[in-house]
Amino acid sequence: MTERSEEDVVSGVLHISLGGVVRTCPTLPIKYVAEWARLLDAVTPSSVAVDPEAGAMSYAMVSLAGLMDLVVAYDRTGALGGREWIEEHADPSELQEAARQMTANAFPFGAAAGQVGTRVPRLFRNAVPSEPP
Repeated sequence: MTERSEEDVVSGVLHISLGGVVRTCPTLPIKYVAEWARLLDAVTPSSVAVDPEAGAMSYAMVSLAGLMDLVVAYDRTGALGGREWIEEHADPSELQEAARQMTANAFPFGAAAGQVGTRVPRLFRNAVPSEPP
């Protein structure tokens, strides 16, 4: 991701690429940041119960579903195309980057954006045995 231009900051927009299409999404007004932060906390738990038998499916359900919820909740105007469009066209890396940009804007002071998309995978690595039983 490139740094936001001064014009983007003044205009209150993020440029987010999903499905190979760069869309302009209005930033989240301060009024809604606390509500969105609660969702962020809900989808980045401090621990994850993982069924080793479920493997990657377990990871995908928690991490992708959580990132999707974050992105859709932040995009209050539907500028990114909505949940169905995003599910059909975006890839997981684009979804992670969208959530990271949104987090960086909602919490400009600190390293919160760096945690999005890295905390859940780290929890899975710690919860799943490295060798089969």
